[in-house]
Amino acid sequence: MSSQEEGIIAVSTAIGRSGIGIVRLSGSEKLARFMLERMTDIRNPSPRYAHFSAIRDQAGEVIDRGVVIWFKAPHSYTGEDVVEFQTHGNPVIQNLLIRSALTIRAEAGLRLAEPGEFTRRAFENGRIDLAQAESVMDLINASSESAVRAAEKSLVGEFSEKCRDIEGKLIDLRTHVEAILDFPEEDIDFIKEGRIRERVDELNQKVGTLLEQASQGNMLREGVVIALVGSPNVGKSSLLNSLSEREVAIVTDIPGTTRDIVENTIIINGLQVNLVDTAGLRETADVIEQAGIRKAMGELSRADLILHLEAPETLDSQAELDKIKGHVRQGTKVITVTNKIDLLREVPGNTDSHVYISAKTGEGIEKLKAMIFDAVGFRNSVQGVFIARRRHIESLQKTKESLEKVREYLSQDQFFLDMVAEELRLAGVSMGQILGEFTSDQLLGKIFSTFCIGK
Repeated sequence: MSSQEEGIIAVSTAIGRSGIGIVRLSGSEKLARFMLERMTDIRNPSPRYAHFSAIRDQAGEVIDRGVVIWFKAPHSYTGEDVVEFQTHGNPVIQNLLIRSALTIRAEAGLRLAEPGEFTRRAFENGRIDLAQAESVMDLINASSESAVRAAEKSLVGEFSEKCRDIEGKLIDLRTHVEAILDFPEEDIDFIKEGRIRERVDELNQKVGTLLEQASQGNMLREGVVIALVGSPNVGKSSLLNSLSEREVAIVTDIPGTTRDIVENTIIINGLQVNLVDTAGLRETADVIEQAGIRKAMGELSRADLILHLEAPETLDSQAELDKIKGHVRQGTKVITVTNKIDLLREVPGNTDSHVYISAKTGEGIEKLKAMIFDAVGFRNSVQGVFIARRRHIESLQKTKESLEKVREYLSQDQFFLDMVAEELRLAGVSMGQILGEFTSDQLLGKIFSTFCIGK
């Protein structure tokens, strides 16, 4: 029996005690009707109607009383017949219900669902595309209001619609180019007059805009990692507490207080920011502090932005800054933050890469936040932004690379239309991968394995 012929069942709500708990079953109409007859008092079920009924085990004993809804295929989440049992939110009740259902249909192909299997069936049955399927989990895991709104746009298909539009135009253009290859005498003016180039430029611009929006959406989904580094006692932990608006790290006047990594996640204007406070950088004989400093340098390689802190007493820190830059990823920006300006008589002006603050009084903190946004390239707006993943960005980048090659071929005196057609084909494949049209089972398994079992 294939996996699609088997029915699946799982708890769809979060594990724990609550007002309502939902157990979801998906499979054939025969399975749905059989389970309704055996496990409930409903004899003539109406699709999409909330029936109140006793829910019974294999012996006919009442497990609970609740709402039962039958969603008839194809008008359901998975595209199959779906039955939802809405009981009191007690894991004991839900587990008993599932165990009874599996006992009743043990020989007829009902089993526990695998992680993400309901959503995978929705994808395989054409209810949603792969980008929409991924956005289900992104909506569940969204950490801010901005991320929720962006994930919702992906779920309803805004991102997919734009991808499908570009893919369709790529196919149309490739079809035209291949027709010219087959009948060169018919449409050579189409090339000479630059109409292919115009359409390629238009597509390239659309892909570029979509890539920028996807990058913003990916930042909303994953957040950014910001490492706070510098000498001991310059106020790294104080800045962590100030940005967190609560006491996360211990602050003392004793140098070397922070010996291990201290992390905290905050939301700044809709963006998830993972702050990493590190041990102070200095020469020391303390073995534990040395280990902390090594970990601090290691954190630099995973950070999206570095805040290099200094204080009035450590302003000559160029050597330290050079050392820090030697450990960061290529392209990672470093902002120098001079703390404790409440101790200065005169405060110099800020620059694009240097800001003056007081973590103690809060002066300059808002300016620092603005500089963080500029440095990571985040715009504080969800207009036109949808949640996107790294694989989406990689596919868009491949599409753009193919279009750039097409532009290069068209700019030469001799037209390489066979190469143009091939690059247009590759660009179309890259766009199709976003939607799941050219996706391996291995990738699908990896994507859906990150889902909840009941999703």
